[in-house]
Amino acid sequence: MFTEKTADNLNTKIKTTSTDSFSSQIASDCELGFNLLNDVGPVVAIYGSSRLGADNPYYQMTQELAYQLSEKGFAVMSGGGPGIMEAANLGAYKGQSSSIGVHVQLPSEKHPNEHLDISMQFQSYFPRKVMFAHSATAVIAMPGGFGTLDEVFEILTMVQQSKASPIPVIFVGRDFWSGLLEWIGDKLLSLKVITKSELELIQLVDSLDEVLDKIGCVEPKLK
Repeated sequence: MFTEKTADNLNTKIKTTSTDSFSSQIASDCELGFNLLNDVGPVVAIYGSSRLGADNPYYQMTQELAYQLSEKGFAVMSGGGPGIMEAANLGAYKGQSSSIGVHVQLPSEKHPNEHLDISMQFQSYFPRKVMFAHSATAVIAMPGGFGTLDEVFEILTMVQQSKASPIPVIFVGRDFWSGLLEWIGDKLLSLKVITKSELELIQLVDSLDEVLDKIGCVEPKLK
């Protein structure tokens, strides 16, 4: 006889099986990522919008920046999708160091871009964020939307809470970012929910030379 208790037990079993499967997939994805990145060397993570195409000045700037970083010995990691991510990978791919894409399969981004030396495809954001946090010796935030904000502020939070080593976090484009940073200073700092030193974790620049200068002091992570 199928009772309410039987239904509860069945639902619990289904949820447990689903959770176990999800956990196993996360663990497998992370292990794959760690193995692929083990010998890559210093990595610069570049975040930015998937919606800015090749005709956008920020796309062109990102491509040139990634190329110069690659020529200087930095692997470049992006989300592996279109837009700014593609520009980062394309520039790095043309240089001497690795172009890395950590791609999450989405309805609007079913496949990674083609300019990758190392390509990872995940079902969820968690392992992608782990790869960025684990590998990045510097983070660059090009103009972007919710996804860019989510990922760069997660890195800032981890540095703030000493869950990640202090690394350069560089926002590129004063015209784009200055309003947000003014709001953070006006609202968050004045309310004392962040400190002045925490606000100073964000470095705002405009030019490629400024970015390269701030990343020039980065030391490769010890494996």
